[in-house]
Amino acid sequence: VVDGIVYIGGPDGFVNAIDVDTGKELWRFETKSTTSASLSVAAGKVFFGSLGPQPEYYALDMKTGKEIWRQEAADYKAGYSMTGAPLVANGVLITGISGGEYGTRGFLDGWDPATGEKLWRRYTTAAPGEPGGDSWAGSKAYLEGGAPTWLTGSYDPDLDLVFWGTGNGGPWNPTGPREGDNLYINCALAIKPKTGEIAWHFQFSPNDPYDYDGVNELVLAELPIDGKPRKVIMQANRNGFFYVLDRATGKLLAANPFVDKINWAKGIDLETGRPIDTEMTTMVRKTPEMEEPVEVWPSALGGKNWMPMSFDPNTGLVYANIQNYGMTYLTLIE
Repeated sequence: VVDGIVYIGGPDGFVNAIDVDTGKELWRFETKSTTSASLSVAAGKVFFGSLGPQPEYYALDMKTGKEIWRQEAADYKAGYSMTGAPLVANGVLITGISGGEYGTRGFLDGWDPATGEKLWRRYTTAAPGEPGGDSWAGSKAYLEGGAPTWLTGSYDPDLDLVFWGTGNGGPWNPTGPREGDNLYINCALAIKPKTGEIAWHFQFSPNDPYDYDGVNELVLAELPIDGKPRKVIMQANRNGFFYVLDRATGKLLAANPFVDKINWAKGIDLETGRPIDTEMTTMVRKTPEMEEPVEVWPSALGGKNWMPMSFDPNTGLVYANIQNYGMTYLTLIE
């Protein structure tokens, strides 16, 4: 809602503006998409992505709904889709992509919000010769390795850093070509908005076999730690652990369970940030084709999924919609 007007991404790919006082529709813009759009507004424009017939990003005039520019984001035939709203940070429009287990390679794009010119692209799977490139065990799996950037990130203007979560690796089965930690799947990335450079990263679930995306919202807060206020980001991760990271450095400050049952890991090592695998997970990582299924907690839908959490700085409490159930897991080779 901006200046008494609500901007809505509706079903069947339309966007409209409605007067809050009267309910009158001021304008409507229609695309050929069959899904709803997620919106952002800045600098007199409405920005959104459309799924069809090709993933595209649009900029509309807020007053009239007229198209200012449109840019193709990815090829749907390659498995890409879009779900999250764009984010404007330090004069750059930043957009993500969806589709983790469909043979895609995740990325973020930076655009000029005025013209639609692409300024940079940051792939979220590291290539050979790049920092983290050796985490794919020398294979070409990074080219189709997932790490989608499903949801919208957060921005700290004081640090001039954008914080964005990445999703699971593909395929789910971690053995074979997807050996190693597989950076930057299941990470919180601190990105410099002007260049797309990664300032720091923290990986929640290395070499993930369970679809524990790290894309849940990254909430910015200031918490008293060791008697001093500290700027942090917080995430209730799908893997069942609640993480608190230093916002400037990515240092892990806390990681505690927030669901009733976790059996894939014994805990999180606070020195390294790595999960401490249970015997079950160690077996899963070493077994390309399992003879019997196992029961994994939490499920692939996570201890918390997309339903956003809220933080109250007055009480120091976080409010979240959590899920206490597991899944039956079995790896096969076709």
